[in-house]
Amino acid sequence: MAASAGETTHPHTALAAERRALWRMVAPMVPSELIGVITPAAVLVLMGIMGGDALYVRSLFTPLAFLFFALQAGIGVSAQVAAAVAHGGGQPGAVAAGVASIARVGFPCVALVGLVAALCAQPLATLLSVEPAVRADFVAFVRWVSAAMVLLPGPALCVAALRGTGHPWLGGLVLVTTALFEIGLVYLLGLRWGLGSLSVPAAAAVGGVAGTVLGLILARRRSVWPAGAALTWRPEVTGLLVRIGLPVAMSFVLVFASNLGMLWVLSTFGPFVVSGFAAAITLQSVLVVPAVALGSGVAILMNQHLGAGQPQRLRALLRAGLELGAGGYALTALVCWSARDPLALVLTGDPAVAHETSRYLAVVSPTYALFGLVLLALTVLEQIGHGPLALVLNVVYFAGVVAVGGWLARRGSSPSALYDAVAVANLGGVTVVATLVALVRRMSRAGAAPAVAAITAP
Repeated sequence: MAASAGETTHPHTALAAERRALWRMVAPMVPSELIGVITPAAVLVLMGIMGGDALYVRSLFTPLAFLFFALQAGIGVSAQVAAAVAHGGGQPGAVAAGVASIARVGFPCVALVGLVAALCAQPLATLLSVEPAVRADFVAFVRWVSAAMVLLPGPALCVAALRGTGHPWLGGLVLVTTALFEIGLVYLLGLRWGLGSLSVPAAAAVGGVAGTVLGLILARRRSVWPAGAALTWRPEVTGLLVRIGLPVAMSFVLVFASNLGMLWVLSTFGPFVVSGFAAAITLQSVLVVPAVALGSGVAILMNQHLGAGQPQRLRALLRAGLELGAGGYALTALVCWSARDPLALVLTGDPAVAHETSRYLAVVSPTYALFGLVLLALTVLEQIGHGPLALVLNVVYFAGVVAVGGWLARRGSSPSALYDAVAVANLGGVTVVATLVALVRRMSRAGAAPAVAAITAP
Protein backbone atom coordinates (compact mmCIF):
# COMPACT_ATOMS: atom_id res chain seq x y z
CA MET A 1 0.00 0.00 0.00
CA ALA A 2 2.80 2.41 0.89
CA ALA A 3 4.51 1.75 -2.39
CA SER A 4 1.46 2.49 -4.48
CA ALA A 5 0.78 5.63 -2.47
CA GLY A 6 4.33 6.75 -3.11
CA GLU A 7 3.84 6.22 -6.85
CA THR A 8 0.76 8.44 -7.00
CA THR A 9 2.11 11.23 -4.82
CA HIS A 10 2.63 14.53 -6.63
CA PRO A 11 6.37 15.04 -7.34
CA HIS A 12 6.55 18.31 -5.39
CA THR A 13 4.79 16.75 -2.40
CA ALA A 14 7.11 13.74 -2.52
CA LEU A 15 10.18 16.00 -2.72
CA ALA A 16 9.00 18.06 0.26
CA ALA A 17 8.42 14.89 2.28
CA GLU A 18 11.90 13.58 1.51
CA ARG A 19 13.45 16.94 2.43
CA ARG A 20 11.75 16.86 5.83
CA ALA A 21 12.79 13.27 6.47
CA LEU A 22 16.35 14.01 5.39
CA TRP A 23 16.61 17.09 7.56
CA ARG A 24 15.37 15.15 10.60
CA MET A 25 18.01 12.52 9.93
CA VAL A 26 20.96 14.79 9.16
CA ALA A 27 20.45 17.62 11.68
CA PRO A 28 21.71 15.57 14.66
CA MET A 29 24.33 13.71 12.62
CA VAL A 30 26.38 16.78 11.67
CA PRO A 31 27.21 17.93 15.23
CA SER A 32 27.83 14.38 16.42
CA GLU A 33 30.21 13.73 13.51
CA LEU A 34 31.98 17.01 14.27
CA ILE A 35 32.51 15.76 17.80
CA GLY A 36 34.17 12.70 16.31
CA VAL A 37 36.60 15.00 14.47
CA ILE A 38 37.19 17.25 17.47
CA THR A 39 37.85 14.46 20.02
CA PRO A 40 41.28 13.36 18.67
CA ALA A 41 42.28 17.01 18.28
CA ALA A 42 41.28 17.72 21.89
CA VAL A 43 43.31 14.73 23.08
CA LEU A 44 46.33 16.01 21.15
CA VAL A 45 45.96 19.46 22.74
CA LEU A 46 45.81 17.92 26.21
CA MET A 47 48.89 15.81 25.50
CA GLY A 48 50.71 18.92 24.35
CA ILE A 49 49.84 20.58 27.66
CA MET A 50 51.20 17.53 29.53
CA GLY A 51 54.65 18.38 28.20
CA GLY A 52 57.54 15.98 28.01
CA ASP A 53 57.29 13.40 25.25
CA ALA A 54 53.54 12.69 25.48
CA LEU A 55 52.63 14.54 22.27
CA TYR A 56 55.61 13.11 20.41
CA VAL A 57 54.63 9.55 21.37
CA ARG A 58 50.97 10.08 20.35
CA SER A 59 51.98 11.68 17.04
CA LEU A 60 54.10 8.65 16.15
CA PHE A 61 51.04 6.45 16.68
CA THR A 62 49.01 8.35 14.05
CA PRO A 63 49.39 5.79 11.20
CA LEU A 64 48.16 2.96 13.42
CA ALA A 65 45.34 5.14 14.76
CA PHE A 66 44.10 5.67 11.19
CA LEU A 67 44.12 1.93 10.62
CA PHE A 68 41.96 1.31 13.69
CA PHE A 69 39.59 4.13 12.75
CA ALA A 70 39.31 2.69 9.23
CA LEU A 71 38.28 -0.68 10.66
CA GLN A 72 35.80 0.99 12.97
CA ALA A 73 34.27 2.94 10.07
CA GLY A 74 33.94 -0.16 7.90
CA ILE A 75 32.25 -2.12 10.68
CA GLY A 76 29.94 0.75 11.65
CA VAL A 77 28.79 1.59 8.12
CA SER A 78 28.09 -2.09 7.36
CA ALA A 79 25.93 -2.34 10.48
CA GLN A 80 24.15 0.91 9.62
CA VAL A 81 23.19 -0.40 6.18
CA ALA A 82 22.01 -3.73 7.62
CA ALA A 83 19.90 -1.93 10.21
CA ALA A 84 18.35 0.47 7.69
CA VAL A 85 17.33 -2.26 5.24
CA ALA A 86 15.86 -4.45 7.98
CA HIS A 87 14.08 -1.51 9.62
CA GLY A 88 12.59 -0.41 6.32
CA GLY A 89 11.28 -3.94 5.83
CA GLY A 90 9.63 -3.91 9.27
CA GLN A 91 11.91 -6.61 10.71
CA PRO A 92 13.18 -5.44 14.13
CA GLY A 93 14.49 -8.90 14.93
CA ALA A 94 16.60 -8.81 11.76
CA VAL A 95 18.15 -5.52 12.90
CA ALA A 96 19.44 -7.07 16.11
CA ALA A 97 20.57 -10.28 14.38
CA GLY A 98 22.31 -8.38 11.57
CA VAL A 99 24.22 -6.05 13.88
CA ALA A 100 25.14 -8.94 16.18
CA SER A 101 26.44 -10.93 13.19
CA ILE A 102 28.62 -8.02 12.11
CA ALA A 103 29.89 -7.73 15.68
CA ARG A 104 30.94 -11.40 15.57
CA VAL A 105 33.18 -10.59 12.63
CA GLY A 106 34.19 -7.04 13.58
CA PHE A 107 35.45 -7.58 17.12
CA PRO A 108 37.77 -10.47 16.21
CA CYS A 109 39.14 -8.48 13.25
CA VAL A 110 39.97 -5.49 15.42
CA ALA A 111 41.41 -7.79 18.10
CA LEU A 112 43.63 -9.49 15.51
CA VAL A 113 44.92 -6.15 14.21
CA GLY A 114 45.50 -5.02 17.80
CA LEU A 115 47.44 -8.19 18.58
CA VAL A 116 49.63 -7.78 15.50
CA ALA A 117 50.24 -4.12 16.34
CA ALA A 118 51.21 -5.00 19.93
CA LEU A 119 53.59 -7.72 18.78
CA CYS A 120 55.14 -5.39 16.20
CA ALA A 121 55.58 -2.46 18.58
CA GLN A 122 59.36 -2.87 18.81
CA PRO A 123 59.94 -3.20 15.03
CA LEU A 124 57.58 -0.25 14.49
CA ALA A 125 59.69 1.87 16.83
CA THR A 126 62.73 0.99 14.74
CA LEU A 127 60.91 1.73 11.47
CA LEU A 128 59.81 5.17 12.72
CA SER A 129 63.27 5.95 14.13
CA VAL A 130 61.85 6.64 17.58
CA GLU A 131 64.37 8.40 19.80
CA PRO A 132 66.01 6.00 22.30
CA ALA A 133 64.93 8.10 25.28
CA VAL A 134 61.23 7.55 24.54
CA ARG A 135 61.38 4.14 22.86
CA ALA A 136 60.09 2.26 25.89
CA ASP A 137 57.24 4.75 26.34
CA PHE A 138 56.28 4.42 22.69
CA VAL A 139 56.26 0.62 22.79
CA ALA A 140 54.11 0.62 25.94
CA PHE A 141 51.76 3.18 24.39
CA VAL A 142 51.29 1.10 21.22
CA ARG A 143 50.57 -2.06 23.18
CA TRP A 144 48.09 -0.51 25.60
CA VAL A 145 46.25 1.52 22.95
CA SER A 146 46.05 -1.52 20.66
CA ALA A 147 44.39 -3.41 23.52
CA ALA A 148 41.98 -0.56 24.23
CA MET A 149 40.98 -0.20 20.57
CA VAL A 150 39.35 -3.64 20.72
CA LEU A 151 36.47 -2.00 22.62
CA LEU A 152 35.79 0.81 20.15
CA PRO A 153 33.54 -1.12 17.71
CA GLY A 154 30.96 -1.34 20.50
CA PRO A 155 29.83 2.31 20.38
CA ALA A 156 30.14 2.32 16.56
CA LEU A 157 27.78 -0.65 16.25
CA CYS A 158 25.25 0.88 18.65
CA VAL A 159 25.32 4.22 16.83
CA ALA A 160 24.86 2.40 13.52
CA ALA A 161 21.85 0.47 14.79
CA LEU A 162 20.22 3.60 16.23
CA ARG A 163 20.78 5.69 13.12
CA GLY A 164 19.74 2.93 10.77
CA THR A 165 16.45 2.56 12.58
CA GLY A 166 15.65 6.28 12.58
CA HIS A 167 17.08 7.43 15.93
CA PRO A 168 19.97 9.75 14.96
CA TRP A 169 19.64 11.89 18.09
CA LEU A 170 20.19 8.85 20.29
CA GLY A 171 23.13 7.80 18.14
CA GLY A 172 24.58 11.26 18.67
CA LEU A 173 24.10 10.88 22.42
CA VAL A 174 26.21 7.70 22.37
CA LEU A 175 28.97 9.49 20.43
CA VAL A 176 28.93 12.48 22.79
CA THR A 177 29.08 10.23 25.84
CA THR A 178 32.03 8.29 24.45
CA ALA A 179 33.86 11.53 23.56
CA LEU A 180 33.26 13.09 26.97
CA PHE A 181 34.67 10.05 28.73
CA GLU A 182 37.73 10.03 26.47
CA ILE A 183 38.51 13.75 26.78
CA GLY A 184 37.60 13.95 30.45
CA LEU A 185 39.68 10.97 31.49
CA VAL A 186 42.71 12.08 29.49
CA TYR A 187 42.45 15.38 31.36
CA LEU A 188 42.01 13.77 34.79
CA LEU A 189 44.40 10.85 34.44
CA GLY A 190 47.00 12.56 32.29
CA LEU A 191 47.10 16.12 33.61
CA ARG A 192 45.77 15.82 37.15
CA TRP A 193 47.03 12.40 38.21
CA GLY A 194 50.26 12.29 36.19
CA LEU A 195 49.62 9.16 34.14
CA GLY A 196 50.91 10.89 31.01
CA SER A 197 50.45 9.30 27.60
CA LEU A 198 49.06 6.09 29.10
CA SER A 199 45.93 8.07 30.03
CA VAL A 200 44.91 7.73 26.35
CA PRO A 201 44.36 3.93 26.30
CA ALA A 202 42.69 4.06 29.71
CA ALA A 203 40.31 6.79 28.53
CA ALA A 204 39.61 4.99 25.24
CA ALA A 205 38.77 1.75 27.05
CA VAL A 206 36.42 3.39 29.55
CA GLY A 207 34.83 5.50 26.81
CA GLY A 208 34.29 2.41 24.68
CA VAL A 209 32.59 0.53 27.51
CA ALA A 210 30.46 3.53 28.52
CA GLY A 211 29.33 4.18 24.94
CA THR A 212 28.49 0.52 24.38
CA VAL A 213 26.48 0.19 27.60
CA LEU A 214 24.53 3.37 26.89
CA GLY A 215 23.94 2.33 23.28
CA LEU A 216 22.60 -1.08 24.30
CA ILE A 217 20.26 0.50 26.86
CA LEU A 218 18.90 2.98 24.31
CA ALA A 219 18.56 0.28 21.66
CA ARG A 220 16.57 -1.91 24.05
CA ARG A 221 14.31 0.95 25.14
CA ARG A 222 13.57 1.94 21.54
CA SER A 223 12.96 -1.69 20.54
CA VAL A 224 15.91 -1.59 18.18
CA TRP A 225 17.12 -4.60 20.13
CA PRO A 226 13.83 -6.27 21.13
CA ALA A 227 13.76 -8.48 24.18
CA GLY A 228 14.05 -12.11 23.18
CA ALA A 229 15.33 -11.34 19.67
CA ALA A 230 17.12 -14.34 18.19
CA LEU A 231 20.70 -13.28 17.50
CA THR A 232 21.23 -15.94 14.87
CA TRP A 233 23.94 -15.63 12.24
CA ARG A 234 22.79 -13.66 9.17
CA PRO A 235 24.71 -14.88 6.11
CA GLU A 236 24.03 -11.64 4.20
CA VAL A 237 26.44 -9.76 6.46
CA THR A 238 29.29 -11.34 4.52
CA GLY A 239 28.18 -9.42 1.45
CA LEU A 240 27.74 -6.24 3.50
CA LEU A 241 31.25 -6.43 4.90
CA VAL A 242 32.81 -7.21 1.51
CA ARG A 243 30.84 -4.77 -0.65
CA ILE A 244 30.45 -1.97 1.89
CA GLY A 245 32.67 -2.32 4.94
CA LEU A 246 35.91 -3.21 3.18
CA PRO A 247 35.76 -0.39 0.58
CA VAL A 248 34.88 2.13 3.31
CA ALA A 249 37.87 1.05 5.40
CA MET A 250 40.17 1.11 2.38
CA SER A 251 38.98 4.60 1.46
CA PHE A 252 39.98 5.84 4.92
CA VAL A 253 43.45 4.38 4.47
CA LEU A 254 43.62 5.91 0.99
CA VAL A 255 42.81 9.40 2.28
CA PHE A 256 45.51 9.08 4.93
CA ALA A 257 48.08 7.84 2.41
CA SER A 258 47.25 10.62 -0.05
CA ASN A 259 47.65 13.29 2.63
CA LEU A 260 51.05 11.82 3.51
CA GLY A 261 51.93 11.84 -0.19
CA MET A 262 51.01 15.50 -0.58
CA LEU A 263 52.98 16.42 2.53
CA TRP A 264 55.98 14.58 1.06
CA VAL A 265 55.62 16.54 -2.20
CA LEU A 266 55.45 19.83 -0.31
CA SER A 267 58.31 18.99 2.07
CA THR A 268 60.84 20.29 -0.46
CA PHE A 269 59.30 23.78 -0.33
CA GLY A 270 60.07 24.44 3.32
CA PRO A 271 58.29 24.45 6.69
CA PHE A 272 56.02 27.43 5.95
CA VAL A 273 54.47 25.66 2.96
CA VAL A 274 54.05 22.39 4.86
CA SER A 275 52.51 24.11 7.88
CA GLY A 276 50.25 26.24 5.71
CA PHE A 277 49.02 23.21 3.81
CA ALA A 278 48.47 21.26 7.05
CA ALA A 279 46.33 24.11 8.40
CA ALA A 280 44.26 24.14 5.20
CA ILE A 281 43.75 20.38 5.35
CA THR A 282 42.71 20.65 8.99
CA LEU A 283 40.06 23.20 8.01
CA GLN A 284 39.00 20.98 5.12
CA SER A 285 38.60 17.97 7.42
CA VAL A 286 35.98 19.95 9.36
CA LEU A 287 34.27 21.32 6.26
CA VAL A 288 33.71 17.86 4.77
CA VAL A 289 31.78 16.60 7.82
CA PRO A 290 28.36 17.98 6.74
CA ALA A 291 28.78 16.44 3.26
CA VAL A 292 29.61 13.01 4.68
CA ALA A 293 26.76 13.26 7.21
CA LEU A 294 24.35 14.34 4.48
CA GLY A 295 25.45 11.48 2.23
CA SER A 296 25.09 9.03 5.09
CA GLY A 297 21.61 10.38 5.86
CA VAL A 298 20.57 10.00 2.22
CA ALA A 299 21.93 6.43 2.18
CA ILE A 300 20.12 5.47 5.40
CA LEU A 301 16.80 6.66 4.03
CA MET A 302 17.45 5.02 0.66
CA ASN A 303 18.14 1.69 2.33
CA GLN A 304 15.02 2.07 4.45
CA HIS A 305 12.97 2.72 1.29
CA LEU A 306 14.51 -0.30 -0.41
CA GLY A 307 13.81 -2.49 2.61
CA ALA A 308 10.20 -1.26 2.55
CA GLY A 309 9.88 -2.05 -1.18
CA GLN A 310 9.60 1.62 -2.21
CA PRO A 311 12.35 2.20 -4.79
CA GLN A 312 10.28 4.88 -6.51
CA ARG A 313 11.14 7.23 -3.61
CA LEU A 314 14.89 7.13 -4.28
CA ARG A 315 15.02 9.80 -6.98
CA ALA A 316 13.16 12.43 -4.95
CA LEU A 317 15.35 11.65 -1.94
CA LEU A 318 18.56 12.01 -3.94
CA ARG A 319 17.33 15.30 -5.41
CA ALA A 320 16.56 16.60 -1.92
CA GLY A 321 20.06 15.66 -0.76
CA LEU A 322 21.81 17.21 -3.75
CA GLU A 323 19.83 20.44 -3.45
CA LEU A 324 20.60 20.75 0.25
CA GLY A 325 24.27 20.02 -0.37
CA ALA A 326 24.51 22.41 -3.30
CA GLY A 327 23.11 25.31 -1.29
CA GLY A 328 25.25 24.66 1.76
CA TYR A 329 28.51 24.19 -0.08
CA ALA A 330 27.99 27.11 -2.44
CA LEU A 331 27.87 29.26 0.70
CA THR A 332 30.88 27.43 2.17
CA ALA A 333 32.92 28.07 -0.95
CA LEU A 334 31.98 31.75 -1.01
CA VAL A 335 32.89 32.28 2.65
CA CYS A 336 36.18 30.35 2.47
CA TRP A 337 37.30 32.19 -0.65
CA SER A 338 36.26 35.72 0.33
CA ALA A 339 37.54 35.42 3.92
CA ARG A 340 40.61 33.30 3.16
CA ASP A 341 43.17 35.80 4.50
CA PRO A 342 41.67 36.40 7.96
CA LEU A 343 40.63 32.76 8.17
CA ALA A 344 44.17 31.61 7.45
CA LEU A 345 45.60 33.95 10.07
CA VAL A 346 43.16 32.70 12.70
CA LEU A 347 44.04 29.09 11.86
CA THR A 348 47.81 29.55 11.99
CA GLY A 349 48.62 32.65 14.07
CA ASP A 350 51.72 33.17 11.93
CA PRO A 351 51.66 35.59 8.95
CA ALA A 352 54.16 33.55 6.92
CA VAL A 353 52.27 30.29 7.42
CA ALA A 354 48.94 32.08 6.93
CA HIS A 355 50.13 33.29 3.53
CA GLU A 356 50.58 29.69 2.38
CA THR A 357 47.21 28.62 3.80
CA SER A 358 45.55 31.52 2.00
CA ARG A 359 47.38 30.57 -1.17
CA TYR A 360 45.85 27.09 -1.04
CA LEU A 361 42.37 28.41 -0.26
CA ALA A 362 42.53 30.94 -3.09
CA VAL A 363 42.86 28.10 -5.59
CA VAL A 364 40.89 25.27 -4.01
CA SER A 365 38.10 26.83 -1.94
CA PRO A 366 35.95 27.91 -4.95
CA THR A 367 35.70 24.23 -5.87
CA TYR A 368 34.21 23.36 -2.48
CA ALA A 369 30.83 24.14 -4.07
CA LEU A 370 31.20 20.94 -6.09
CA PHE A 371 33.51 19.00 -3.78
CA GLY A 372 30.77 18.80 -1.14
CA LEU A 373 28.44 17.14 -3.66
CA VAL A 374 31.20 14.74 -4.72
CA LEU A 375 31.71 13.60 -1.11
CA LEU A 376 27.96 13.23 -0.68
CA ALA A 377 27.78 11.09 -3.82
CA LEU A 378 30.74 8.91 -2.81
CA THR A 379 29.24 8.33 0.64
CA VAL A 380 25.91 7.27 -0.86
CA LEU A 381 27.63 4.96 -3.35
CA GLU A 382 29.56 3.29 -0.53
CA GLN A 383 26.39 2.60 1.44
CA ILE A 384 24.01 1.38 -1.27
CA GLY A 385 26.13 -1.51 -2.46
CA HIS A 386 28.56 0.24 -4.81
CA GLY A 387 31.51 0.49 -2.46
CA PRO A 388 34.01 -1.02 -4.94
CA LEU A 389 33.03 1.60 -7.52
CA ALA A 390 33.42 4.38 -4.94
CA LEU A 391 36.83 3.02 -4.01
CA VAL A 392 37.96 3.01 -7.66
CA LEU A 393 36.78 6.60 -8.07
CA ASN A 394 38.68 7.57 -4.92
CA VAL A 395 41.84 5.89 -6.22
CA VAL A 396 41.58 7.78 -9.53
CA TYR A 397 41.04 11.07 -7.70
CA PHE A 398 43.93 10.76 -5.27
CA ALA A 399 46.30 9.18 -7.77
CA GLY A 400 45.71 12.10 -10.11
CA VAL A 401 46.27 14.65 -7.37
CA VAL A 402 49.36 13.09 -5.79
CA ALA A 403 51.05 11.63 -8.87
CA VAL A 404 50.27 14.25 -11.50
CA GLY A 405 50.03 17.26 -9.20
CA GLY A 406 53.09 16.19 -7.23
CA TRP A 407 55.18 15.66 -10.37
CA LEU A 408 54.17 19.05 -11.77
CA ALA A 409 54.84 20.79 -8.44
CA ARG A 410 58.33 19.36 -8.11
CA ARG A 411 59.12 19.96 -11.75
CA GLY A 412 57.96 23.58 -11.55
CA SER A 413 59.53 24.23 -8.15
CA SER A 414 56.24 25.59 -6.82
CA PRO A 415 53.42 24.11 -4.71
CA SER A 416 50.85 25.90 -6.89
CA ALA A 417 50.75 23.02 -9.36
CA LEU A 418 49.65 20.63 -6.61
CA TYR A 419 46.90 23.03 -5.53
CA ASP A 420 45.80 23.37 -9.16
CA ALA A 421 45.62 19.57 -9.41
CA VAL A 422 43.38 19.41 -6.30
CA ALA A 423 41.06 22.05 -7.80
CA VAL A 424 40.87 20.29 -11.17
CA ALA A 425 40.19 16.93 -9.49
CA ASN A 426 37.40 18.52 -7.44
CA LEU A 427 35.81 19.90 -10.59
CA GLY A 428 36.21 16.57 -12.35
CA GLY A 429 34.27 14.99 -9.51
CA VAL A 430 31.07 16.01 -11.28
CA THR A 431 31.36 12.62 -12.99
CA VAL A 432 30.87 10.95 -9.60
CA VAL A 433 27.61 12.85 -9.07
CA ALA A 434 26.45 11.97 -12.58
CA THR A 435 27.28 8.31 -11.96
CA LEU A 436 25.21 8.26 -8.77
CA VAL A 437 22.23 9.93 -10.47
CA ALA A 438 22.30 7.33 -13.26
CA LEU A 439 22.56 4.44 -10.79
CA VAL A 440 19.67 5.71 -8.66
CA ARG A 441 17.49 6.09 -11.74
CA ARG A 442 18.25 2.52 -12.71
CA MET A 443 17.57 1.25 -9.19
CA SER A 444 14.23 3.06 -9.02
CA ARG A 445 13.15 1.43 -12.28
CA ALA A 446 14.49 -2.06 -11.51
CA GLY A 447 12.62 -2.43 -8.21
CA ALA A 448 13.64 -2.98 -4.60
CA ALA A 449 14.53 -6.69 -4.69
CA PRO A 450 17.48 -6.41 -7.13
CA ALA A 451 18.80 -3.37 -5.25
CA VAL A 452 18.68 -5.12 -1.87
CA ALA A 453 20.30 -8.19 -3.41
CA ALA A 454 23.08 -6.01 -4.83
CA ILE A 455 23.77 -4.60 -1.35
CA THR A 456 23.95 -7.94 0.46
CA ALA A 457 25.24 -10.31 -2.24
CA PRO A 458 28.67 -11.79 -1.35
